[in-house]
Amino acid sequence: MKNSLFKFLIIIISGSWILACEEVPEFELDDTLPVVEAFLYMGDEVDDIKISEVVPFESSVENNEIDGLDIEIIWKGQSYALVNADSGGGKYYYPGDDLEILSGETYEISFLYEGEMITSSTTVPPAPDNLELSTDALELPQLVDIFDIRDLAQSGNSNVNVEWSNPNGDYYYLVIENIESDPEPIDVNDILSFNFEFTSVPTQNDFFTLIPFVHFTQFGTHRIILYRVNEEYALLYETIQQDSRDLNEPYTNIDNGVGIFSGFASDTVYLEINMQ
Repeated sequence: MKNSLFKFLIIIISGSWILACEEVPEFELDDTLPVVEAFLYMGDEVDDIKISEVVPFESSVENNEIDGLDIEIIWKGQSYALVNADSGGGKYYYPGDDLEILSGETYEISFLYEGEMITSSTTVPPAPDNLELSTDALELPQLVDIFDIRDLAQSGNSNVNVEWSNPNGDYYYLVIENIESDPEPIDVNDILSFNFEFTSVPTQNDFFTLIPFVHFTQFGTHRIILYRVNEEYALLYETIQQDSRDLNEPYTNIDNGVGIFSGFASDTVYLEINMQ
């Protein structure tokens, strides 16, 4: 669920940073640059850290995961050593339970890479305020043909509004996921064999409308998680929304590297989709 969060942004950073920045030094074939994808989630384990390297040569960019680094998260002056995931792939996590990710707290990340200290810091934002649904339960018939689906989608009667307070125009995104052990499809012809999940793009609105067959396709309980996006992630998102002809350097908050180290805070509501 967490890992579905716009990892394409990091791909854009890896390539665009080298191609766009006028002050990037000329690289030799064996020069590398660390790319950091590090996300902290309020109240959750620290297990969404990935480090790779970007190797520019001629006109292409090659990415490789970096294992075996000594990475630390620093909180309140104390260091917490991350370990490599068993699967490798440049993924790291904290194995203990004494590193708490809390709203309003500031965290640092640091590691040594080819003689350079790579560092960054982030502050976890406040949780969303006043999250609610226009209804917490819907009853829908199980649909059998395309005309039933079209009529339901066009009627708007089965849309559900997710609302929250956003007086300052902060960025938020939603994850909607069916959490049933064996969900049944609303459309009998749907051959989806796994739980439906949807992740929105960041929005500065204070509402989001859930539409059948776009944001939910199955009966049962749906968990709707609203994340408040931290400032640096918002800046990164705004950077990639520029005109494609504008090759400005994508935002990064990594010293001596590129990528992003950011924190998120969330609140959760549940929606029941019941069969009539």
